[in-house]
Amino acid sequence: MKRNVISTLVLMIAALANGLFAQYAELEIAEIKRPFDVEEGGEGFKPKCVINNNASYTVNAKVTCRIKDLETFEFVYEDVLANFPCYGGNTSAEFREFVPEGGKDYNAWFRVEAPQTGDTKDKNFTTEGYDVTPYEMIVPDYGMYPPFSPEALFAEGLGVETPDVILHCTIEDMMDSSTLAVIYEDSLGSHTFTPHDTFDAVFASVVDVPYAYLITFWVTDAQGNNISHPPLQEIIFSNEVAEDPVSNSSIQVLPISSDLWTITFALGSETTYELSVYDVAGKSVASLSSGILGNGEHSVTWDTRNLTQGVYFLRLSTSCFKTVRKVTVIH
Repeated sequence: MKRNVISTLVLMIAALANGLFAQYAELEIAEIKRPFDVEEGGEGFKPKCVINNNASYTVNAKVTCRIKDLETFEFVYEDVLANFPCYGGNTSAEFREFVPEGGKDYNAWFRVEAPQTGDTKDKNFTTEGYDVTPYEMIVPDYGMYPPFSPEALFAEGLGVETPDVILHCTIEDMMDSSTLAVIYEDSLGSHTFTPHDTFDAVFASVVDVPYAYLITFWVTDAQGNNISHPPLQEIIFSNEVAEDPVSNSSIQVLPISSDLWTITFALGSETTYELSVYDVAGKSVASLSSGILGNGEHSVTWDTRNLTQGVYFLRLSTSCFKTVRKVTVIH
């Protein structure tokens, strides 16, 4: 009987001690991990702070993050973590994503609170950068065959005024056997975009293009920095298809497996040739075969395992014949 009484008393004292210790647990915002001093406008991030609990046991707390626009002094963001477990020592608390506007000053305010304890910490941060991006190319009724005027829609994406920008358009020859030579370029400036403004840009007329070409639209700021995220690029095939007057052939693609392809092509006579692969941005990613071959049919094996899935272009160039074949790589 006495043992039971003693055991009960011990448990009661232990419970009372834990309750007393809990009263002395202290929670504080030890560090603001995010936002940084400077954040990128238009790029989302998750606010994050570190909470220190000086006790050896877990305390469930309410943790709040608010972000204020320092121009309007209005809160533009709030997230609350209810019953958040703050373990003994340091615990990181992460909130849902916040997307700031460019060219703004903000204040991020954090608070942790539990019965009889709490703490607050705040931090000012700013955003920088411009974003004026082409989002749609306007294709005329007659396609993209010369003569035509390149045209694209541009939009300001960060909600800030963007002064004195220059809009660019270039066309590069995809039929060139060595590099993508620029055969057309034009610029429009200086144009100012108001917040969330859009603009329909029409460039100088194009009078001549090859069978396959890469057209690119982008924008630079007053300092010459690219502010399009990303530039708009399209590969266009004109209606004048170059043909080999002897063999009149094109590239044939036969899959061996998901990673291996057989590329077959025919030559009408002995000639120098090159078989290359380009991505959708017009960049050369592989040279499959080159040299001198006689007339007739020839085959090359293409291993695509080192390529990401997507659209690519096979280009066959000879002294009298150039053609491009679009293929889709799926692993």
